Order: sequence, then C-alpha cells, then structure tokens
Amino acid sequence: MNPTDRRSKESPAFARKAGSYDAYANVQADAARCLAEWLPTNSPKARCLELGAGTGLFSQYLKDRFQSLECSDIASEMLLHLGERLPRVRCRVLDAWAAPHPDAARFDFLTSCSLLQWAPSPVAVLRNWAGRMEAGGHMLIGWFVAPSLPELDQVLNGQSP
Repeated sequence: MNPTDRRSKESPAFARKAGSYDAYANVQADAARCLAEWLPTNSPKARCLELGAGTGLFSQYLKDRFQSLECSDIASEMLLHLGERLPRVRCRVLDAWAAPHPDAARFDFLTSCSLLQWAPSPVAVLRNWAGRMEAGGHMLIGWFVAPSLPELDQVLNGQSP
C-alpha cells in the first residue's frame, strides 16, 4: 500500500470527528501551544504553509505572524471548522504525504503540529516537505514522541526523521 492510500483510509475517521474534535483534543491543544513558543516573532514577508491543520488548533498561533498563511488538511470537514475559527485564513485540501507537483507554490515557512508521527515514512515525508519550500526556508514541526503515543514506534519502523 502506498502512503497516500493509507492516509486516504485514515481521513474519513478524522472527518467524522471534525465537529467534536476540539472537545477531546486536549493533548493536541497543549502541543500547539508549546510549539507556538518556537515560532519566529518577526516574519512580515514570509509565506507559510501549515500541513495537517485540522480544526486550527495550531493555526490560531500562525494567523498574525506571516504575510500569508495557507492551512491544509486531507479532511475537508476539518477545514470547515478551521474556517469558522479563522475566517480570513486560506484553506485547501492537501495530502501532506504526497510529493509536491513541480509547479506547486513554494513557501518560506512550513509547519506542522501533531501530524508527522502518523506518517508511513517520516523520512520520505520530510523530503517531500522540503520540496515545498523556497531556498533558505524554515520548518517548524512538532510531533509526539514515546511514550506519549505507542503507535510511534510502529510508524517509524526503526527510522528516525
């Protein structure tokens, strides 16, 4: 099974929970708040792409820090809730595991919070993410580590990003 197939099968579960996700996402909200402490304080001209934005738990910390912000997720239902939370933010459905199209927009800053641990091949995904960036761009990525998610060991399969 290729990584995109796996993600496509997972997204309906997240999509079904979009309306209640925030009520149960306490750990994810804490992770977003902690990761936000690492955001640059001054990026007036930077274009930012958030991958796996979900309902916007981390997006809310990004919205005033960049010239432009594009929030993406595989589940359009999650993005509907993000749009309600942050109406002026651009949202689009995007498979975070897939390699970018050669003509795809490039970003100065790429970020993701609480997503990478689900990647079927984190090293390959990080390479794909680097392909979405302008030369000299920056990434800020937060993911759960052992023992917070026992699934992490299975997902990484002995590799470390």
